[in-house]
Amino acid sequence: MIVSYWTAGWGGYDVAKPEFLTDKGLKIMNTNDGWYWVLGRVDGDLYSYKTALASLASKKFTDVPGASSAVPIIGSVWADCRVRHAGAVEVDGSIFDSLCTLLSSPSRLQ
Repeated sequence: MIVSYWTAGWGGYDVAKPEFLTDKGLKIMNTNDGWYWVLGRVDGDLYSYKTALASLASKKFTDVPGASSAVPIIGSVWADCRVRHAGAVEVDGSIFDSLCTLLSSPSRLQ
């Protein structure tokens, strides 16, 4: 079974720690909400293009929310398209440059 792990919980909503899940034999798909981007949302403090771009500089591909040690992952998801009828969104190429930098830098992936 694969667990899509995106948050360590919030305000009274507690989730199992990723180490607990991997100890039980489950695989982790890292959907870290720290650099999560809802396509169509450019501005704002929650899952916007700008917050995702800023977080790429500070979070590694392998950083799993709530983990106190390295957790093996099977991959990651970085963007979600769930804003219906958002229309065309123009973003500068730096988001794609940043993603390419992240993926081409071995130290960021470990």
